[in-house]
Amino acid sequence: MAGNGSFTIWIGTKKGAFPLTSTGSRDEAFKVGAIQFLGADIFHVVQDPRNPSALLMAAKTGHLGPTVYSSGDGGKTWAEAARPPQFEKTPEGPPGPSVARACSGFRPATNPSPECGGPAAIPSRTAIRG
Repeated sequence: MAGNGSFTIWIGTKKGAFPLTSTGSRDEAFKVGAIQFLGADIFHVVQDPRNPSALLMAAKTGHLGPTVYSSGDGGKTWAEAARPPQFEKTPEGPPGPSVARACSGFRPATNPSPECGGPAAIPSRTAIRG
């Protein structure tokens, strides 16, 4: 946020990202900046609160898969990460299910099995009262 009260909001879309910059005045609308990465899926844009000129963007450009871009000049120029994020390769093992079960303690409805905290693992009121 600049000293005059202006600030920028980054909007990520399925067609690219663009900045909306305030003028610092409540009487004026936001100014829409030039679109960045036209045609790319932009999942997230974050600004470093310690340095407003530093930005990180999570994107999928279509032909190379998901990647991360960074900008040190407030979004005027972007550089792709030298090593985009990726999952570790799993070691070869015996044949079996190809997907490991992941449990989420926050959403048991998405993994209803008992080992993931689903309904079967939650004791009933009668079991609690004893």
